[in-house]
Amino acid sequence: MGGVRGLIMCVLVEPAEQQRPSYDELLARVAEQDVRIAALEELVAELSRKFGVDSRNSSKPPSSDGPGSRAERRRAERERRTSEPAEGRGEKRGRGGQAGHAGRGLEFTAVPDAVEVIEPDVCGSCHAGLDHAAAVRVERVQVVDIPEAEATVTELRVVSRRCGCGRVSAGVLPAGVPGGRCATGRT
Repeated sequence: MGGVRGLIMCVLVEPAEQQRPSYDELLARVAEQDVRIAALEELVAELSRKFGVDSRNSSKPPSSDGPGSRAERRRAERERRTSEPAEGRGEKRGRGGQAGHAGRGLEFTAVPDAVEVIEPDVCGSCHAGLDHAAAVRVERVQVVDIPEAEATVTELRVVSRRCGCGRVSAGVLPAGVPGGRCATGRT
């Protein structure tokens, strides 16, 4: 209680000679402070633009961030991981088609080029032969193989013939065949 009383005494003991500023002086002081505040806010914005740039909010490479910001990013990532729920809970989605997605893939071919029947030789349980056992189910699986591209070399022989007048005329290569002795094809 002694501390509060001393405080009250200090307030009461202030000299009475100090004059209070007039209303006009207060308005002038407020106007001056407004100008100063605006200048300081502009300076803060400029410094933030200049020094607040890193690889995350500009086109600068991560190597220009410096070691301090990299450590800060790692620390923030660690804190984020510890504060968020573990994977498997929440919105994190796994790879591939999501639940409810119809999905699209290759369509079955009505008439495949080849059919191979794959049958079991023996029972997977008792190892008895299954030669005369009835088929219960046939599952169809189609595999689409794309053959490797194979080069086909076509030799074009351009014949030249001499006319009775003495002039030699040569055959003309088909359109799309580049000149030269050996070239890639017309496709």
